[in-house]
Amino acid sequence: PLAPAPARHPHRTHRRQGMVLSALVDFVLGWPPWLFPFLAGAVVMLLIDIHQKKPKFIYPEGSMLQPHRPFAIRAINYFGSAAAAIGILWPSLDSKDLVKQALEGAGLDTEPAATDKGSYGNSLEILLEVLENEARLTTLGRLVAQGMIAKSLTNRFLLDHKFEIDDRIRKEKVKPPVVILGLPRTGTTFLHGLLSQDRRMFRSPMLWELTCLKKQEKDRGERIKHATNDLENFLKLAPNFRAFHDISAIMPEECTVIFQQGVMAQSMSFCLNAFTFDRWLMDQGFDSIMRRHRRMLQYLQFDEKEIDPSSRETKSRDWLLKSPQYLMMLQELIDEYPKAQIVWTHRDPTQVLGS
Repeated sequence: PLAPAPARHPHRTHRRQGMVLSALVDFVLGWPPWLFPFLAGAVVMLLIDIHQKKPKFIYPEGSMLQPHRPFAIRAINYFGSAAAAIGILWPSLDSKDLVKQALEGAGLDTEPAATDKGSYGNSLEILLEVLENEARLTTLGRLVAQGMIAKSLTNRFLLDHKFEIDDRIRKEKVKPPVVILGLPRTGTTFLHGLLSQDRRMFRSPMLWELTCLKKQEKDRGERIKHATNDLENFLKLAPNFRAFHDISAIMPEECTVIFQQGVMAQSMSFCLNAFTFDRWLMDQGFDSIMRRHRRMLQYLQFDEKEIDPSSRETKSRDWLLKSPQYLMMLQELIDEYPKAQIVWTHRDPTQVLGS
């Protein structure tokens, strides 16, 4: 016959479990501090990758008001809300932290002398105040806001740094541009893309040129790759975006990206739910932004020649620009480019609102 099983002693089992748990806790506490956010980020990226094969357009039929939120995004927002409930707001949206992050991204220790902090400091503080007090950002929203602002300031500092170290850029002559403007949803993006197909006549800023300024000019392939990766990550969070705005790293992009360098872009209020900031913008002057706009076009012309010294097409082509925001800054546009040609798109307002 089988021998009877030995009697179990619950207290011994509990003691062993406690010892194992204590050893596990001691082991985890011995990890370096940087490992915790690294593992958390790895888990989040894994969850995003699991869900990235969702259908491209995933809004409920007949509705564009209930965006899809993958599990990873909901998890980030949930833990962020729990942290906010005890007074921990992450990530930081402090202006000093954002400027420091931007300088690190530009590889600079201090702001270039060519940067006038007064031309962006006030608008930055007002935007951040609206984001903290009115926008009701989720944790993911704070991450997006931090990334958008820091990236814009990084490009600002890089552009100003280039002007400091190379006098040839400021000597570039910018021809009077052709400017497309009109209310959103009136076909400005379509017309911009259509006219830009004639590369003998027009030169439009590309997304990769506007968002990926680098210290070295001759790195076009890397800049396009970097801009493409950034765009793909964005589209994972907003997979339906291309349904209403066609976008690619190698496609013409509107001047809103330039306006973001001065934290004076309507796109910031639209993307970040900061509509009080948008109303504030309508009462501001945009002279400094248009001066920065010319500086950006000068750099793009110079950059094109540096990439391909044999090409001199820039001299014979007109800049083709586009942004609905020009509607609220027409006077500043004409003051900076007195001979600019303006193409104003029109559409039935009731269809515009519906679109």
